[in-house]
Amino acid sequence: MPVNMRHPEINKKKCLIYRDAKRSISVTEASVPEIHRGQHWQRFLVWLLFPLCVLILTACTRAVDHHFDDYQGRLARLLDTDIPTAPLPENPRMPRTQSVQQAIPEFSIGLLASTRLNRCRAGALVAERNSSLGRVQSVDARLLYEIRMIDALQDCLNSPVAESDDLREILESALAHKIDTLPLWIDRFLTSDDVIRSRLRVSRSPLTLDGTDPAEASIAALTYFADVFAALNADPKGYQVDPSAWTSHMRTLGQQDFLSDLWRTQQVVQQGLITSNELLENAAQRVGCARVGTPREAEYLQNVMMNFWIEGLQGQLARLQGYQHQVSRELERLTAHVLHPEWTAYIESLVGTDSIAERNRALTREHAELWQVFLEQCDLRIGS
Repeated sequence: MPVNMRHPEINKKKCLIYRDAKRSISVTEASVPEIHRGQHWQRFLVWLLFPLCVLILTACTRAVDHHFDDYQGRLARLLDTDIPTAPLPENPRMPRTQSVQQAIPEFSIGLLASTRLNRCRAGALVAERNSSLGRVQSVDARLLYEIRMIDALQDCLNSPVAESDDLREILESALAHKIDTLPLWIDRFLTSDDVIRSRLRVSRSPLTLDGTDPAEASIAALTYFADVFAALNADPKGYQVDPSAWTSHMRTLGQQDFLSDLWRTQQVVQQGLITSNELLENAAQRVGCARVGTPREAEYLQNVMMNFWIEGLQGQLARLQGYQHQVSRELERLTAHVLHPEWTAYIESLVGTDSIAERNRALTREHAELWQVFLEQCDLRIGS
């Protein structure tokens, strides 16, 4: 750009305008990569904040042991004492697979006969069982195969394939064998399947008991299998299993830890109740309720009872008892198909009259009675 030397002020203004124009152009040209960098930063912040939000939400959802810790800490401070210690109950000892598994006799069909079965549904199932995947079936897959085979053999008996006397005899023998050994396969499923054993083993994580625990699907899976086995026991020839429903409920038990977490929760609750009951023993005397008038500490304790026991833990323990009742009912139905006393005794340790859950019912009543004694001795009423 030419500069007019005779008008320095004009030339100075022109140079300034020129420099400003260049600066605006350079900024405009640089804005595209800057926009891209801004978009990258936005994506980075999203990925950075997402796990943080999950962490915050997880922290707000506290397991029942944290509620007990908070409750006991408040009691101990008001009673001016240390929180006593109580051990977690020991895990019940699950029988080893080898001790509850018995041999199940097989029924073999010759190559020629199995080839002739290809004209009915049993042939496809035989081929499936003889495939490379069929030889390594899981216990639940093998049980489903046995159930489906009973229906397929009946289908073959009602088809033209059974017009041959020798083949009809083979089919009838195979059907009788499948029906006779079906209870053995159900027993093996309930005592030896990896998924079932995992769900009936105590985990390391208690439930939150805040209504978000995935109880419904797991209990529905137990109900499904209890219904299927009851129907098969009553009429093995007339009941047909939906493989998709079977697979769906097995997937639920395999993916959800609700049942194994339930057993841990009962252990944690027992520990919490024993400790809380010990804290509350003679609480009225320790805050001076034997004197004339109601001490301020007694009123503070009453607030803890209302806000942290009645409105908090008591409702959570009621939800736990509801879960336990439903699970106990279905496990008792399933255990009716178990042939091994050792396994039956193990299930009894989880849901029977001597289980941790039943002991927790008594400890909960005891805790409520301790609060009632405290209120009477301190001349307090609920809501006063």
